[in-house]
Amino acid sequence: MSGYCSGMEMVEDRRGGNAPPPIPIWRLSDGRAGHDRQAAALAAQLGGGEVVLAVAWPLPWRWAAPHRLPGLDRLCREWPEPAVRTLIVGCGRRAALANRWLKHRYGRRVFTVQILDPRSARGEFDLIIAPAHDALSGPNVVQITGSLHPVSGDWLTSARRQWSILAAYPVPRIVVLWGGMPLSRDLQKALTTALDRRLQAGGSLLCAASRRTRPRTVKILAGLIGERRGCFHDAGQNSYPGLLAYASEIWVTADSVNMISEALATGRPVRIVGDARRRRQRRFIGDMREAGWIGGLVDGSAAVATPVPEMMAGVIAEITNRYHQSSDPR
Repeated sequence: MSGYCSGMEMVEDRRGGNAPPPIPIWRLSDGRAGHDRQAAALAAQLGGGEVVLAVAWPLPWRWAAPHRLPGLDRLCREWPEPAVRTLIVGCGRRAALANRWLKHRYGRRVFTVQILDPRSARGEFDLIIAPAHDALSGPNVVQITGSLHPVSGDWLTSARRQWSILAAYPVPRIVVLWGGMPLSRDLQKALTTALDRRLQAGGSLLCAASRRTRPRTVKILAGLIGERRGCFHDAGQNSYPGLLAYASEIWVTADSVNMISEALATGRPVRIVGDARRRRQRRFIGDMREAGWIGGLVDGSAAVATPVPEMMAGVIAEITNRYHQSSDPR
């Protein structure tokens, strides 16, 4: 492969025995961590081999995605052709454009699954997996709570083994996960006050920054450890699974639906830090508050140790049923 879509990679099927043939899967990757994490989690649960197809549109196609512009066929002329009926998984607008082109080109030879609202041509996808706070509905739409993720009981058990060093920190272990939200002086004061109150009788503070966290915020978060026992992890340390696995409580910024969804899946109490700016984020957090699954930080509302209902199994069942029930392309 060459051109603007590259990086094809085969992930081998490690299943043994007489398992039924896995569904051939292509996963579209736009390089954005939040999108790739959702698509990878879904593809992994579908099982079998996986072809990863990197999608890096040039301008103006990158800006226009998922809308089709003239010249798209030329950009995609060296893409592989599915040898058998293939399930395509994409997340985000850029992947949606690739999904649209593949469906237009190969028709029923591909079964297209798009994660998140593509914002255009919704009827062209075989299935859309959309969070309920997007308020999207239709015959080809499956609604989920929050975002797709890999967090499960087995995933947490594996993370505890890999990051057993974190067990040395005293409980309660307050894990603070920070996304791209600015850390204002008022929010810093509220966070510091809440931490002092929660850790007054002991415990530890474990902070983690994402790729989107601003350098100034990273410095402040690292300084919050101060005299408190704890540690700071940046995005390059890949300790995120361990922090989720060993957390007593998880405090996460309101701007990341992905991190909130994964925190809720641990069964630990979850508190929200700051205020969401986007309407859909506010709607999601409001729904979680109403359900009693998250608590506040400044208002001190209760955080309940109750995981949201497991949804991945239902999504997988819906995809496989529709894949097998749809017309045979021959």
